[in-house]
Amino acid sequence: MIQSRVENGLFVGFDIGSEAVHYAVLNCRQEVVYSPTPIKHFANPIAALRQAWQDICAQMEPSRIINTAFTGS
Repeated sequence: MIQSRVENGLFVGFDIGSEAVHYAVLNCRQEVVYSPTPIKHFANPIAALRQAWQDICAQMEPSRIINTAFTGS
């Protein structure tokens, strides 16, 4: 059961920069399966992060997401 979840799992990474939020979704083979255009945040990174998360959930099955990671400046 756990191995099947990992094999079908997705990993989401966010980079919150000084102007935009970049994000990508990878599968268990470290292949990028989704990497849209960054979202400019106009000094409101939380709103852009919320928009990014909603976009990911619209494109992918949220229950497949195993982990998230964040980086920023």
